[in-house]
Amino acid sequence: MLGDPLLVASLIAQALEELGVRLGDETSERQWSDVLGILKIQGDRLEHGYLDEWAEPLGVGDLLARARQDSRPR
Repeated sequence: MLGDPLLVASLIAQALEELGVRLGDETSERQWSDVLGILKIQGDRLEHGYLDEWAEPLGVGDLLARARQDSRPR
């Protein structure tokens, strides 16, 4: 388990930033892949409540939901 709160906060911030880059007409597969990787690798170690809290005001709530769906094992 990750013990460093700064690392966890950094991963959360990176995921939100990557989702923000995806807004609009330009889509970066690399950024989308980064987000999916963070969600897959960190899983329950991420503070999902914090992600949810900031995703909506940043306008990426729908993308976060989709990323969570896409990052689930098939």
